[in-house]
Amino acid sequence: MAIDISNLSPEELQALATAAQERIQVALNERYLKELEEEESRKERVAGAITRLTNLLGPEGAPPYVPGGEVPPSIRGLLAYPPEIMAQNSGIALQMLFQGLEELTITTRDLAGIMGLE
Repeated sequence: MAIDISNLSPEELQALATAAQERIQVALNERYLKELEEEESRKERVAGAITRLTNLLGPEGAPPYVPGGEVPPSIRGLLAYPPEIMAQNSGIALQMLFQGLEELTITTRDLAGIMGLE
C-alpha cells in the first residue's frame, strides 16, 4: 500500500512515522520472543540428549547389569562383567550393544538437528 506523503502535514507525517515505529517494535518483539522460545527449546533438547547419554553410559563403578534387576542397563554395567561371562551371554550382549548404538545414533541425530545440521 503506497501512501502519497507529499500533501501530509508535519503532524500527519509524525503520526505516520510513530505508527511505523510501533509496527517495527511489535515485529522486533515478536521475533525476539520467538528466538527466546527457540533457544529454550534447544536447551531442553540438549539437556535431554545429555541425560540419555549419561544413562547409556551409567555411573562409574556400576555393578554388573542383571536383566530384571534394580540396576538399569548401561555400558558400564555391561563392562563390569568379565570377558568370559560376556562370551557365555553373547546374544544378550549383542542385543544390548545394538540398543546402545541405537540410542547413541538417535541422540547424535537430535544434536545435529539442534545445531541446524539436519
